Amino acid sequence: MTNSAPTTFDTSRIVTPADIIDDGKIDKTADFGIDEHLALIADIEETGAVAADLSDTQLDNLAAYFTSLPSSPWPDSTLAILLWGLVWSSSDFNTCGLHTRSVEFVRENIIGPIVTPADIIDDGKIDKTADFGINEHLDLIEKIEAEGAVATDLSDTQLDNLAAYFTSLSYEPAMKLWSVVGASSENNAIGLHCLTGDFLVRILAEKPLTEAEKAEQAKQAEQAEQFWRSQPKPSRLDPFEPLLSFVAIFGFFPILSFILTVLFPHAIVP
Repeated sequence: MTNSAPTTFDTSRIVTPADIIDDGKIDKTADFGIDEHLALIADIEETGAVAADLSDTQLDNLAAYFTSLPSSPWPDSTLAILLWGLVWSSSDFNTCGLHTRSVEFVRENIIGPIVTPADIIDDGKIDKTADFGINEHLDLIEKIEAEGAVATDLSDTQLDNLAAYFTSLSYEPAMKLWSVVGASSENNAIGLHCLTGDFLVRILAEKPLTEAEKAEQAKQAEQAEQFWRSQPKPSRLDPFEPLLSFVAIFGFFPILSFILTVLFPHAIVP
């Protein structure tokens, strides 16, 4: 019987929640991959390591680990979001403490890009909205309305910036922004129209149907089909049908006499 060599473990790679939160040994995770970080975050949750209020030193250590996590730009920063969600669901005190120690990291990896009306209208940073969905555009337009950003007459540069943002929008947010500008300032509405008239015509022509309009179209199509199905279908015309009808009315011999007269006119004696 062959004796196998004993299994050995690299104990230097074993990291506990206490190593991070109490002792601040963040360097022990320097070579961690995603799976190892996930396991450590799971241990933090299972041990309740962030359920009780942490000291300032512990919060400093937690923030150091939090901001060291390998991450991608929002919304793909999975590890950071997992740890943030764990702290947020465990303790309001620790959430506030972690947030104050990692404001920029939270903004970039958890909250996502923050775009203000001034970014668009004053600075023309339209690229900051490149990854926005409809809801994010609508939120930004609500900020523009709430802050009165288009309530006073805009400069030519500001109007150019607003027009550039306006023409980057799809139908729903574009119409929302148009209504906000129109209700806020006549001069700004005229200026925006002058800069984006062609866009307005095109997007109005592309207006999507509402659910009610779609339902009405479907109803009309169904009614038309039902009407067509209820109509009697025309039969194929029998070529002998007119002749048979004539015979039924006038009798056979008058018809035969007529045919013979046509075919043999000289055989008939006047």
